[in-house]
Amino acid sequence: MEQASCNTGSKRARQFDFEQIFQEAHKTARERSHSNKQDLSDYNLNDKLEANIIIPGEVLEDPGSMQVDNSLSTATTSEIYEPERIIPLEDPTTPIVIQSKLERPDIQIGPPIPSNFLPPNSILPSQESGEDSTSSESEEDRTTQSAPPALQLWSQGAHSKLVSTLSFDPSGTRLVSGGYDFNLALWDFTESQANKGGSPHPFRSSEPCESHALLSVAFSTSGDRIMVCPASAEVLVLDRDGKQLATSPKGDQYLSDMAKTKGHVASMRAGAWHPRDKNVLASCGEDCTTRVWEIKKDKLVQTQVLKARDSHGRKTVVSSLCYSMDGKHLATGCRDGSVQIWAGNKSWNSRPNLWNNTAHENGSDLCNLLFCTDSNYLFSRSGDGSVKGWDLRKFKEPVSSNSLLPCSLQHSGLCLSPDGRKLAVSISGSIRGDGAVAFLDRESLQETEKFSFPEVEGVGPLIWQPRLNQLVGGCSGGGVCFLYDVNKSQRGALFFLGEKSTKQPRPKETYVSGGLDSMIITPHSLPLFREKRPWSLKRKREKERQEISISRAPERPVGKQGKGGRLAEGGGSISSYVVKNMALEKVEREVEDPRAAILKYADSAMNNPYFVAPAYKQTQPHSLFKESNQSEEGSGKDTES
Repeated sequence: MEQASCNTGSKRARQFDFEQIFQEAHKTARERSHSNKQDLSDYNLNDKLEANIIIPGEVLEDPGSMQVDNSLSTATTSEIYEPERIIPLEDPTTPIVIQSKLERPDIQIGPPIPSNFLPPNSILPSQESGEDSTSSESEEDRTTQSAPPALQLWSQGAHSKLVSTLSFDPSGTRLVSGGYDFNLALWDFTESQANKGGSPHPFRSSEPCESHALLSVAFSTSGDRIMVCPASAEVLVLDRDGKQLATSPKGDQYLSDMAKTKGHVASMRAGAWHPRDKNVLASCGEDCTTRVWEIKKDKLVQTQVLKARDSHGRKTVVSSLCYSMDGKHLATGCRDGSVQIWAGNKSWNSRPNLWNNTAHENGSDLCNLLFCTDSNYLFSRSGDGSVKGWDLRKFKEPVSSNSLLPCSLQHSGLCLSPDGRKLAVSISGSIRGDGAVAFLDRESLQETEKFSFPEVEGVGPLIWQPRLNQLVGGCSGGGVCFLYDVNKSQRGALFFLGEKSTKQPRPKETYVSGGLDSMIITPHSLPLFREKRPWSLKRKREKERQEISISRAPERPVGKQGKGGRLAEGGGSISSYVVKNMALEKVEREVEDPRAAILKYADSAMNNPYFVAPAYKQTQPHSLFKESNQSEEGSGKDTES
């Protein structure tokens, strides 16, 4: 052990020169990198020359060092290499630029393409004659896709007056409509609710605002809520089935500053949901304001108030509004014919960022505003019979306009086709037969097609559902019209055409007949032998709720006043308390002479007087009674007689 310890103590640690190690490693890395670069450059150059695939426009720095085979021995620095010929250069100092074979259509690289495999858009030289036919077919497809639906399907009886507003949910399975008859109608476009062979009809109708007309309804972007703007000062938010979820407060109409009020003070005109936030919405009305709301639990909280002013700084009614697709612009149309646009995300400036006072005629309400998908193009529909297109980047003058579209209804519709190439506009007049839907070109706003409705005076709101590819319009007589195409439209109104269902039919049940030997006996189906199925807690509570003996609550204690034949504990007054105690006392009825019962207290009254004697104790301690004589009584009787 001692020797081992001595040997261990004599060892020393090896010493390293780190600087020398780093220098050697650095030198080795540089040499290795240089050799790799040289090998890579030689390899790339040889590959390019052997495969004849050179990057177009590539310049070789050292043309003289390029090695070629015997077939290229005649090439000098003043010549270009090509497989077929050598072209001399005029200037020997010009660098060599080698052409790529990819630019040579006559040279094939790699194996040939199989004859049965061709790119879908490739055109062979022999097919050049069919190029025009292919392009014409594509044009026909585009025209067919953008063509509006031509077939009509009417629904009567949903409303008794003008249908003023329509809205589809994003999925296209539910439609909501409102009108001047105060009714809110819900339509279900699923195969389970469709009445095949008949006309479309709503499955539910209600009056959410009692005797107020419904001017604007809209589904949220998520499709689970419905905003209702009636001809009153309160905004309602309903669920998909029409149940009220939230309502806005009503403002104080005696305040002059509308920004200080908590809500609208006059009838509303329109409303819209924020396209990105399902809890934010906006409404405008006759109080010359546009208000932004946020849903918090069961209340609508006002977040901002935007005041509308005309060119003279006076108040003007806001008749329509619209959000851009990205939610960064809020456009409002006013009664003075102006279009005012606020820019922002959720918070807006007190004054509009874009303002055009001469957009339409003064005194004509702007019926509708519509943003395109790019959020830079805006369409406006006014009561002066015009439709105009605006570019937000050049907002002083309209880009296009059409003034030959009569409009007598303040709820005239305006919507884009699913492909965004056409614009549908509703037309209304004063006599029957003036109602129509015009289809305009989006760029020029020139009328391309027109569908007339001879039975109505005018067509109001319009909505073109992109998933269904169907156009729905509300009419002045209370009807709802569906425009569809059998080949291009899906679901929706097609459920009511009486066509066969696309679902597979259910398998039919098979019955086997036979004698007594083949009889099937099921004793457990009888109530006596039937096993009780496990009930869920919800079903159990619903059943117990219907049973009076289980769900009856115990009677509460009676307070100061009696109720339901039960007496109060202490009574409401002192007299009732005394009467109650007297009634509760037990009366002991003894069988005795009443005169004897009274005379037994005569001695105690004589010795200890309590009522009369103490009053005369000072003035007349001895009581004196009048003594009557029988003679006087007799004489008195005689005189009377």
